[in-house]
Amino acid sequence: MMLAVRHPDAVGRLMVVDAMPFFSVLINPMATEMLMRPQAEAAAGRMMMQSPEEFAAAQAQAQANLVTRVEDQARATTWAVTSDRQVMARAMAEVMTTDLRADIARIRVPVTVEAAYDPATMAFPRAAVEATWRFNYGALAGATVQIVDPARHYVMLDQPAVFAASVRGFLAN
Repeated sequence: MMLAVRHPDAVGRLMVVDAMPFFSVLINPMATEMLMRPQAEAAAGRMMMQSPEEFAAAQAQAQANLVTRVEDQARATTWAVTSDRQVMARAMAEVMTTDLRADIARIRVPVTVEAAYDPATMAFPRAAVEATWRFNYGALAGATVQIVDPARHYVMLDQPAVFAASVRGFLAN
């Protein structure tokens, strides 16, 4: 989204996979970049201070919330644990403090948003989740929001055939 906002001539179309223009609204619907900065810095600091064992356990717990199948949770945990932890912590803090909701109004290319919904773990009905996605992408005229159900954050792991068909359709247009 940042690339499409900052370099509009470099992007012909955009596919966003389970990402809000401001992640922190999922933590606090009233979030602002300034309000989230101390939380983001604290979360990044905690991540960096964990022992390797604590970090691995925290990542395993996180992946259980992000992926449906146990074998895919293990694979995603391996990816996280073998990643550069400093880069991961910095990226998490940046995602928590970057609000693109107003900026996306400047995107002039077709945008497809794939959003995950897992009725087994979400406390809200699908219609409410879809409304939240549409609201947060409200500044982006013409965005297509597609809910993938059932899926958690790693849509491509939870619904590989659905995701592959969506990507093929996106690339064909």
